[in-house]
Amino acid sequence: MSAQSLYYVIILGQGFIIALLGFNFITQGRNLLQPENRVKSASQMIYTGLALVGLGAVVGLLALILVVLKR
Repeated sequence: MSAQSLYYVIILGQGFIIALLGFNFITQGRNLLQPENRVKSASQMIYTGLALVGLGAVVGLLALILVVLKR
């Protein structure tokens, strides 16, 4: 494996980490929306999580596309 393709694999991993962080935000926001401890910032956490999941997916897809184009 060349150094450049290893670089793209690292970018792909970073995309997955960003997406997992987004899923974590969504889960925490959903837990805060429970009736016993309703917090106003919960919906903001969910939207931030969705944005992070989208960003992670874009970064991951970009890395995969670059790997395919470079071969």
